Amino acid sequence: MAEAGILTGYDDGTFRADRQIARAEMAAMLARAAGLKPEQEQESALPAFADRDQIPNWARASVAAAVEAGIVRGKTGNRFAPADVAKRAEAVAAIMNLLHWQEK
Repeated sequence: MAEAGILTGYDDGTFRADRQIARAEMAAMLARAAGLKPEQEQESALPAFADRDQIPNWARASVAAAVEAGIVRGKTGNRFAPADVAKRAEAVAAIMNLLHWQEK
């Protein structure tokens, strides 16, 4: 995954393989896996999630691209919940959406 550029690690050079994945991290990895090239301009296309200001700057363009592609979705209450741990069901749904998106 790291060799493919899907996982990039943290600024301090660590990988933290045992750490749980936040939804913002999941969206970024899925955008990379899809080959999406998120641009800073896509941040303005980020849906008006009630918690959009909580999406980390480094993830905003990737989240926007993954949402636009239909790979990831928001949660109830019009939230993206970027810091929430990605649940297994969310991850599987996102992977299935990625596979469906690639078939188009």
